[in-house]
This record gives sequence, C-alpha cells and structure tokens, in this order.
Amino acid sequence: MIFMSGDEGEWAWAYDANDADRFFDLGPDEEGWKMVDAGLAELLAQRNLLEIAYGPVSHRVISQVSPVLLPEVVAGLTEITTCPWRSLPGLRLHIGDGVLVVSSFGRENFAPFSHTNDVLDIRVAVTSPDKFDYLENREWPHPWRVLPSRSLEWIRAYSERGR
Repeated sequence: MIFMSGDEGEWAWAYDANDADRFFDLGPDEEGWKMVDAGLAELLAQRNLLEIAYGPVSHRVISQVSPVLLPEVVAGLTEITTCPWRSLPGLRLHIGDGVLVVSSFGRENFAPFSHTNDVLDIRVAVTSPDKFDYLENREWPHPWRVLPSRSLEWIRAYSERGR
C-alpha cells in the first residue's frame, strides 16, 4: 500500500498491508521496490521529526561542512536511532530541549549532485529564537542560512529579542 509519494519529490514509500513491520521505498528511475530495514512505526515517527525540521518551524541550515563539526552542533543533545532512508543517506537525528538537529550527507557542488559522505548538510530547528545562541559561540566555515518560521509567535519573539 503506497502511503507517501507525489509531494515527496521523486521518492515513494509503501508498506505491506499484511505486515506493518515491512516497508519499502522506490527511488528515482528505479523499477522495483526495495525493502527497508525498519518497521512502519519507526518510519512514521521519524517522518514526523523530519516534517518538524523541514516544515514551518524556525531553523538554520548550513551545507557543505566537514563531519568533524557535527559534535559541536549536537553537544548535549540525544541521538535518535534512525532507519535507513535511501533518500537521505547518512541521516542522523539529535533532539534536546526545544532543539532538533537533522544531518545527512551533503551533495557534490557539480552535476549530477550525488550525495557524498565527506561533507554534511545540517539543519537545526528550534522552538524559540534564543535556542540558536549556542551556534553563535564559534566560527563556522560559512554563515548559517536563517529560515524563519511563518508563525506570528515566532516573529514576535524574534523581534523582541533584537530590541
């Protein structure tokens, strides 16, 4: 039974209606479904976290950074075991008090933009602007992109902080 496709880009996911512990993915230009080594409950829980990190919460993103910098971003957070998402190779999730960090292998800077394990893309989602403060205490190889939330609560809190 296909349950995620269309707005998910070029990937699709399905599960076995007779065994919810078996789910499958289908990548771009593939003809056959591949079984994923995880259950449906794991997939849905992680999918919810990814929706938070990529959705309308406030977040900062930095791409093309060395994996040796990840410990500085996730210090004090708890890593969550992830199932193997072929669409996000190298996926790692870290969570803490009002902070969610999603990291995965970055992409090459040239076509066909394949994933490479020598750089990471890191996304930090937070519940309030002050949760970003710990990122400002060091120099990064290039600036974090700031992607603010669309919520009025966030905009209000962010503007109050700047005063």
